[in-house]
Amino acid sequence: MLIVVDGIDGSGKETQIRLLAKFLRSKGKRVAMHKYPTAQARSLHEHLNNQRNVGARALFMLFAADIMVEQEKVEKELRQGKVVLLDRYVTSTLAYQGEKLPLEQGSRIVEVSGFLKPDLIILLDLPPKLSAQRKMRQKKLDRFESNTAFLSRVRGRYLKLMRRKFLTSRWKKIDASRDITAISKEIGSVVSTRLR
Repeated sequence: MLIVVDGIDGSGKETQIRLLAKFLRSKGKRVAMHKYPTAQARSLHEHLNNQRNVGARALFMLFAADIMVEQEKVEKELRQGKVVLLDRYVTSTLAYQGEKLPLEQGSRIVEVSGFLKPDLIILLDLPPKLSAQRKMRQKKLDRFESNTAFLSRVRGRYLKLMRRKFLTSRWKKIDASRDITAISKEIGSVVSTRLR
């Protein structure tokens, strides 16, 4: 089973993936986890940290390529019977890069590129102002995290992708402004129905 956990910055993806992995292991499932962008995507991290500027089209392709590089590894893990959890996916690439590369055009690129289709996409939905407040408590904000107007448009694109059922008909929007435990319980319940 391939599960994507996505949403704007500060929505709690990393925390919820860690809790979901623990929950799945308690059910006897083997779990693999991947986070994007990967540590190897140095140019992407430099862009995010304002150390370099990458053009919109190149940025889209770099984010997508970083995910594509691991597709064979993810496919192998799925064949081994593992539940694979992804912290961001090409849905994130589309939502964030849709500012300069139209969503329709980006969607077509993703569709023809043959990305694995998730069994479930969990969208942790959060108001951008709350996103910025959470991230400020953790670290210095990167170029995306510091722009709440931009994050508001990103959130809108996520919701549009969900309405279109992009890549899968199984999207679940979860209110990420709530308590961590409440969110985790809801995710566990949603995932449990898929495991049956």
